[in-house]
Amino acid sequence: MLRIEKILCPVDFSEYSVKAYDYAQSLAQHYGAKLLLQHVVQPMTSVYPYYAFPDALNEVFWSLETRAGEQLSEFVSAHHADGFETERFVHKGTVPDCILALADRQETDLIVMGTHGRHGFDHLTMGSVTEKVLRKAHCPVLVVRKPAHDFVKPGDAAEPVRLKKILYCTDFSDYSN
Repeated sequence: MLRIEKILCPVDFSEYSVKAYDYAQSLAQHYGAKLLLQHVVQPMTSVYPYYAFPDALNEVFWSLETRAGEQLSEFVSAHHADGFETERFVHKGTVPDCILALADRQETDLIVMGTHGRHGFDHLTMGSVTEKVLRKAHCPVLVVRKPAHDFVKPGDAAEPVRLKKILYCTDFSDYSN
């Protein structure tokens, strides 16, 4: 049986990551797991490596780390259940790499993340962070889209997670087991 002791939930403060956090928190409460919350500050040079940016612009992005920590605290205050603690991390670098690195370092049992936070041109040029994490993670990844279905009641510690339907897709490979 799968033991879930550590759950990683990366957030970008979008409505998608709010919904993913609701699921992660509900699952962590149900399994008595530790919830790890992560935000990644990504400098422009890592997104567009072939463009030359003034150093001042990159300094702005590096200084966002301090503000990101404050935003992460505000996010938890606005969306958490009473008496529930999360461990918070703010990292600088490329988003998928930082998520995967933290998951490996913390020996995470499950990653819960939103489908996407970016839209339009940014999504096309950078690709899907979620897709990259899905392909490379060494643990299961639960992808949550918004709007959420009514089969989870996040924030209610007395009510366990109840999944009515699970779609299992397989290609009959060793990974499917």
